[in-house]
This record gives sequence, structure tokens and C-alpha cells, in this order.
Amino acid sequence: MGRIWQVARLDMIHNARRFFFWFWMSIIVFLTWGLASGTTRIGSGDASVGGTEAWMTSEFSVGMQMSMLVLLIYGFFVAVGAGMIIIRDGELGVGEILHGTSLSAGEYVWGRFLAVTATFLVILGLHVLCMIVIYHVLNRPSMDDMRGPFHLVNYVRPAIVFGVPTIVFIAGTSFAVGTVTRKPILVFFLPVALIIAAAFFLWNWSPSWLDPGVNRLLMFLDPGGFRWLNETYLKVDRGVDFYNQAPMSFDGLFIANRLMLLTLGLGAVGLAQWRFARDLRGVRHGKATAAATGDADDETGVVMPVANVGSISTLCTAVRPPGFVRGVIEVARFEVRELRHHPGLYLFAPLILIQTLGTMFLAVGSFGTPLLQTSGTLAVGTMNTLTLLICLLIQFYTVESVQRDRNTGAAAMIYATPVRSASLLLGKSVANVLVGGVILLAALFACMLVLVIQGTVPLSLGPFLVVWGLVLVPTFLVWSAFVMAVAALLRNRYVTHALCLGVLILTGYKQLTGKMNWVGNWDAWSVIRWSDMGPLELNRTALVLNRLMVISLAALFVALAVRFFSRRDFDASRIVHRLQPRSLLVGGLRLLPFVVVPLVLGGWLYTAVSNGFQGERMKQREKDYWRDNTATWRDVPVPAIAAVDIDLELEPRERWFKTNGSYEIYNPRAEPVARIPLSAGLHWENLRWTLNGEPYEPEDRSRLFIFTPPAPLGPDERVKIGFSFEGRYPNGFTENGGGASEFILPSGVVLTSFSASFAPIVGYLEEVGVDEDNEYEQRVYPDDFHEGITDPAFGSAWPFTTRLRITGPAEYTYNSVGVLVSDVVEDGRRTVVWESDHPVSIFNVVAGRWDVHRGDRTAIFYHAGHPYNIQEMSEAVEGAVRWYSQWFHPYPWQELKISEFPNYASYAQGFATNITFSEGIGFLTKSDPKT
Repeated sequence: MGRIWQVARLDMIHNARRFFFWFWMSIIVFLTWGLASGTTRIGSGDASVGGTEAWMTSEFSVGMQMSMLVLLIYGFFVAVGAGMIIIRDGELGVGEILHGTSLSAGEYVWGRFLAVTATFLVILGLHVLCMIVIYHVLNRPSMDDMRGPFHLVNYVRPAIVFGVPTIVFIAGTSFAVGTVTRKPILVFFLPVALIIAAAFFLWNWSPSWLDPGVNRLLMFLDPGGFRWLNETYLKVDRGVDFYNQAPMSFDGLFIANRLMLLTLGLGAVGLAQWRFARDLRGVRHGKATAAATGDADDETGVVMPVANVGSISTLCTAVRPPGFVRGVIEVARFEVRELRHHPGLYLFAPLILIQTLGTMFLAVGSFGTPLLQTSGTLAVGTMNTLTLLICLLIQFYTVESVQRDRNTGAAAMIYATPVRSASLLLGKSVANVLVGGVILLAALFACMLVLVIQGTVPLSLGPFLVVWGLVLVPTFLVWSAFVMAVAALLRNRYVTHALCLGVLILTGYKQLTGKMNWVGNWDAWSVIRWSDMGPLELNRTALVLNRLMVISLAALFVALAVRFFSRRDFDASRIVHRLQPRSLLVGGLRLLPFVVVPLVLGGWLYTAVSNGFQGERMKQREKDYWRDNTATWRDVPVPAIAAVDIDLELEPRERWFKTNGSYEIYNPRAEPVARIPLSAGLHWENLRWTLNGEPYEPEDRSRLFIFTPPAPLGPDERVKIGFSFEGRYPNGFTENGGGASEFILPSGVVLTSFSASFAPIVGYLEEVGVDEDNEYEQRVYPDDFHEGITDPAFGSAWPFTTRLRITGPAEYTYNSVGVLVSDVVEDGRRTVVWESDHPVSIFNVVAGRWDVHRGDRTAIFYHAGHPYNIQEMSEAVEGAVRWYSQWFHPYPWQELKISEFPNYASYAQGFATNITFSEGIGFLTKSDPKT
């Protein structure tokens, strides 16, 4: 025990001085401070009706954070810290020292493991202390509603039950993998596999039809414990008071899960002790045979044959140094040959194969229905998994390829060759990116297998080439170049890994908290929404600019890597010479061309985002609308629409529209109405108004226009307000990928009366301009609020008639509410007129290039490539019209239409006669008993 303590004590002293651990602690502090804003708070329905906020300081909230963060954030650092101990000692020649001491293998192994595990537990304790200080001591005003009374048990117990077993499990298994295999890449495989399995499967997949026994098995297998917590306590809302006040209790399943993790972790250390003791005193048998026929590679275990030497002329070498391109090719070829023998490829490729198959086979849509996959949805659906997994793999291979040269002593020879440093570094980066290419091929095979087993949708390689080739490959290039630059600058394996992991964690945090935009989204995480009806239309410009910027950043990082890469050891005089003003100026001028391009592209992209429909400029205009009107017009009764008459001209390829129309407004209430507010779209241009047929200039309150008739409107009195405007919708692209609820695009048009997209809204829109800075609790209603007239949440309480005349390119079909009374094509332009055959409360316009399936009183307009469920959908709609009319009320309209729209939004909306349905939640659903 004394010797174990000496080993552990020396190790802990060493760990306390390592930048690796202090950097890890700084990440934890940063995340805790950021999460204090409520990002990981439990959301309980009680708060939405004026109840108490869920506290971040409750035991359930702390447990939720611990169950996720210990696996996601601690996992990599624990694996590196524990798994690399024996590998690093081998590189430093510690084994020779152990031969001359009385220290046994068991004392050495357990001393090292206990030291590193104690370090992890100290960091966990500091994490708890950090949470207490930030949540309670610093007394941030933003946390006033999320802070409950301080109870130490709320922090200590979740840290012990969720954190300690997971840390021991990862530390023990990583320590064993490093000891047994001596392969750094295998050390990193375990946390990657755990995170992939947990984040993409165990935590997020729980459809309603899942067998309870399978669900409990998945709870038992979850290393973080979040699935048990979510399924047991959070999935069904128990009320905010329960989460704030009640202690957490643990059932037998959870206790068995925690004990299993502890047993596996400690048992793995016992295996490591046995293997280390076996190898410590001598070389394993089997190498002699290899030596008889060739040399065994110490790193890979692969026997390399001895080359046959011919005449002396074969030893002659070229005098001319290799050029840049040739050098890159030769270095890349050498690195690829080396990588073929690394076991990481043969582990990560099956991992991505299993993950892709599992994710796609088990993918569910709305209402937990299994999805029908297409090539496009597969390519986009696997993007995030591929990005995370391959970026981690590239990082590990890049760092180890540089470290390998130094550890094996080959650096002295390689750095003395005439191969340029740029060729040397870029060749390594290219080879490591090719590793990502191999993983992509494995993923492509998995996706093909999904489609073959599914047996419904044909395979198309186009989406994979576009999404993976044009989006993922630049991500891998810039990440490989960045890691190479950091490794060249820092020249330390552990610090390089820590800094690169910190960048990944920071990127993930920005994504999680919604603070990312196109400029910073170098990994293109969740930016693409695929539509078979028209791929990449909404954000194509932003995506191209983003990818060009990323490629230019890759060139900059390569230049920085070459600038800082040293083929000779530094001495004091060389450092002083490099810090001289002349040297710094010359070096900066050489890098200037590499800096200008990403700056220009990034500035262009930032300006476009800021001026877009989700940018800062638009957010400020929305905030002005809220600020100028919420006190005056919120909850003010407004008049109703009696009739809508709109002429709408559409140019889908230009995202352009023009509206000319009028509302007949009347007062349905007993009290007179003196002023009529109409909300206009912020994207409207050339806006003109009329009142009773005469030009009119209403009061403009930041796009809430106030009309004052000559006399207040009495009950049932009417006034006619006309309007004319045009615009592009959406104007620009989104802030950070994703979709839009309404749009005018070449693949389809979706416009509704829920927002001021193409027609004014009567009244004030209280949700516009509200964000986290000015959000407020919902109104608290009295017990008898339901008595009397209550306006509906959507649409008008007083139905109205509609007439919509829509003009656009002839190849499109244009649908709206009511009946089609006219459809004329002239000079390549189609003009249709829809009139309501019975009053409606809301109206919309949807357009597309569809095939149509008609029933008795129904019609389904669908994309020609999605015929899979049309017959069943038609039967359902026909049955609804027939049976609901008998059971509830006769269907008042002549026809019921369902119109498919592109998957830039995933919803369906029940407008009278004109249901809009996204391609992703009905038309691409598996037809099976679960559905």
C-alpha cells in the first residue's frame, strides 16, 4: 500500500501541474456559466400558464445535467487521461526503470489508475463547487426565477450516482485498452462509441410503440443514466412543484446499472494488471517467427517483408528535389499505407455502419411513426453523426501522425529530406481526410442497405454526392488543417487534444444554445433540410459562401502550420530572431493573402445574414413593433373581416410576389370601434392603402397601421380597406440553416393568413418581437374565463367569404380555400380563381408542380416521386368526409384537398378545403402496423 500511495501521490502532483487538466476545468467553468441561463432546465407545462419556473438548483435539474455532461464532456478527457498512461510511459522508457525496482506490476497499475481516477473525482468535486458558486453565491439576476433554496444534497447526490460510476467505467476501460493494445486510436474509440450510442440513440429514441421490456433494457445499458431519468420522471410531466421540491428516488434497475458500470471499470483495471504483469518482464512469444522472414512493425504488429536488393543502380536516387504537388502525393501515399494497418479504421467503419443502420431503421416522425427513407433524407440524416465521428477520428490520426514521427525516431530522417514542409503537412492532412472518405464509403454502403431492405424507394447517388461531397469534405479539410496547425504550434499531444476538443465543445455549446450562425458554423451542423421536391433551395447561397469560406480557412491553417512547424529543435537565439519586428512583418505579409480570402467571404456572409429575414436588422424592426404597440394594442378587441378579395401574382423562381386586394371590415361587437389596426409584413415594399376606395395614409406604428374611419363603426357597420404591395419571401436566407414555416421557392409555395406573409393581419401580433430579453408569463385567467365569448387561438371567430385570384408560371398548380371557378393558361402564365363556397375562418395559398389523385369529393396533390402512400391517404380522406359528416356535422364544402409541400417545414395545417401537408411527415411514412 505504501508503494501504491507513492505512485499515486507522484502522479497526482504531476496531474495538478498539467495544462491538460486545467484546460478541462476551464471548459467546465465556461459551460456551467453558460448553462446557468437555463439551457438545460426542466421544462414543465405549469410555467406556461403563470406557474412557478422550474429551478435549475433542484436535484432533478442537477441530475439531468450530470447525466448528460459527465458522458459528453468528461468522456474524452477521462479516456485520454487514463488510457494514455501506459502508452506514454512506454514512449518515455519507464519499463526499463521498473525492471530495476521492487515495484510490482499490480502496485504500479493500481497506483497509476487510482491517481488518475482521483484526479477525475477532484474535478467532479470542483464542478459541483462551481455550480454552487455560480447558481447561489454570484446571485445573477437572470437566475432569480430559476434559483431555489440551497441544499447540498441536491448537488452531491446527483454527482455521486450519475457522475462517479460513469467516470470509473470510462477510466477503467480506457486504461485497460491502452495497457493491452498500446494503440492511442483505440483509447479514443470507447468514448466516441459511447457518445454516439447515447446522444443519437439511447437518449433520443423512444417511440410510443416501443416494447416496455426493450425500453428498460436500454435504460440498463445507458452509461450516462439520462434515459432512466427521462423515462421515469421527465417524459410525463409531474408538475413543476414536484421537480422543485421532491427528492430523487432510485429503483432497482438504476442501481443495477450503476453497479454494473463500477464493476466493469474496476474489472477492466484488473485485466490491465494481468496483461501488464505478463508483458513487463519480457517480450511475448511469436515475434521470433516474424523476425525470421521480415520485420514486425512495433506500432501495428504487421510483418513487413524484407526487400530484395538488386544491382547498385537500384539504390540511386533523383537529384532534383520533389515539387510541392509531388511531395504532397508521396507523403499522402506513405501515410495512407500506414493507416491501412491501424485498427481504428476497422473499428470506426463498423461503428458508423451500425449507427447509420440503427438511426435510419429506427427513425420516427410525427406521432412516433416510422419514416420511409429516401437517398436525400439518408444523406442529410446521417450528416451530424458523420461530422462528429469523422472529425474526432481525423483529430486523433492527425495528432498521432505527427507524434509518431517523433516517438519512433523517424523525424530526424524525415525532416532532413528535401520534401517541403508544406508538402509534408498537407500530405498528412490529405491522408487523414481520405480516412474520412473511407468512413463515408462505409456509410454509403449502410444507406444502400437501408434502401434495399426497405424495398420501396430507389437509390440515387446524387444527394450523397451533393451533401457529403460538397458539404462534409470541406469540413474534414478545415478540421484536419486546424488540428495540424495546433499540433505544429504547441508540439504537445495532450495540449493539442485538449484544445481541439475544447473547440468542438464550444461549437456544440453555441449550437445547443442557439447562438450560432452561418459565419461560425464551420461544421455545417444541422444546416440542411432536404426536400426531394427541390433540394437546397432555401439556403443555397449561404451554404456555398459558407463552404468557400471553410475551404479558404483550411488554406490559412495549412499556411499557419507550415509557418510554425519546426524541423529543428528551437533554441533561445532562434526564438529571439523570430520575434524581431522585421521577421514578424515578413511572416505576416506572407500570410496576408491567406487571411484576406476568408475575411472577405466571412464579411460577405455576415452582412447577408444580418440583412436577412432572421438577421439582426429584422430582429430590431420586430422589437420596434413590439415596443411601440404592446402597451397600447395588446388584448384590445378588434373588428372582424367580412370578405377577402385578393389578386396575388407569384414568381416562385425569384421568390417574388405582388398583392392587390381589399378587406371588408365590420364590427361584430356591441361596442363601437373607432380605430382599426392592421399588421403589415416587414418584407413588404411599395405599400399603398385605400379606405373606402380612396387613397389613405394610416398612422404607421412600426408596421402596425392604424386606420381611423370618418365615424366609429357601430354594430355590423362596415368599411373597406384596400392594399397593394410586393416583396420577396423569404428575403435572404436563414440565420443558421434549417427551414421556414412559409416560403416562395421554385419547389413550392406555402403562404397562410396566420402571419403577414402575403396579406395583412387584423389586429396586433403579440408574439412578434418577443425574445428571451422581453418574454413574459402567459396571462393568468379567472376561474370563469370560459363563460361568454372567447376568441379562438387561430383564425377569426367570425367566418368570412374569400376570393383569391392567383397568377404565376403555367407549370404550377395553385390551390386555395373554396372551389376553383376559373383556370386559364395564356402566354405561359396560369391564372386561377378560388372562391369560398361556405364561409371560412382562415385562408392560405399553396402551389407546386404536382400529380393529382382524385376521389369522390377529395383530391390529393403530391410530388410525382412520392406515390407510396397516396391510395391509403385517399381512402382515409374519403372516409373522413363520409363518416365525420354522419357522426358530427355535414361537411359544408364541395371538396377536400391535401397539398404536399417541400420539407422546409414539418407540419400539417387544416385550412378549410385545403390541407397543407409536409412531404416529411405523411407522404414519406412507412405503411406498417406501428403507423
